[in-house]
Amino acid sequence: MGSWYNGRRVKQELLRIEAIAADLHAGARSEEGLAHLEALGPKTFTPADLFVEILTLYRKALDMSRQLGDRAAEAEVLYNLGRLYQDPPRESLFLQGKMTDAEFLTAFDTRIGAVHHNTSEDQRQALSYYHQALRLAREENRVIIEASCLVNIAVAHRHLGEWAQHLQYVEEAEPVVDRVGNPMCRLMREALADEKRFHAEGRGS
Repeated sequence: MGSWYNGRRVKQELLRIEAIAADLHAGARSEEGLAHLEALGPKTFTPADLFVEILTLYRKALDMSRQLGDRAAEAEVLYNLGRLYQDPPRESLFLQGKMTDAEFLTAFDTRIGAVHHNTSEDQRQALSYYHQALRLAREENRVIIEASCLVNIAVAHRHLGEWAQHLQYVEEAEPVVDRVGNPMCRLMREALADEKRFHAEGRGS
């Protein structure tokens, strides 16, 4: 009984941490995301600050998923880590409720340029996480994660200018996306159509 309860409590905490990380990545739109930032102390968070905090949260969630032996949850966290490296935060966040007007203007002027720069090394790191997530998603029959990984692997290879690998994963993604069978399928098909166009333009340039 105790082991089951502890496992359930860990899973609930994992989901809470992952939800906060996803919200911070999306711009801290939820009350829980904002409360998490406020508890950290600073009044402003640059993209670089946010990147580090989101990475910390996802790594904690990854450890918890492995502690539980929940391979589907592990695949999801690995996928989200890939997304973080592939598409890091790009805007600073200002907790205006904690700042005077003068503090807000000073923060905006001095910290807006502190960004996490996306590099080819980041794309390589994203690929590493995506491939780990892809393997687990296939083993656990998580089609949405599998399809998402394949599409984003193609995107990473495009950013790296690796056109042969780009086309390989676009083509590999298509039949998997068709199996998704929910509104995400349409969005993924649109993404693949964009990637085909990018491939044609990139190969022709």
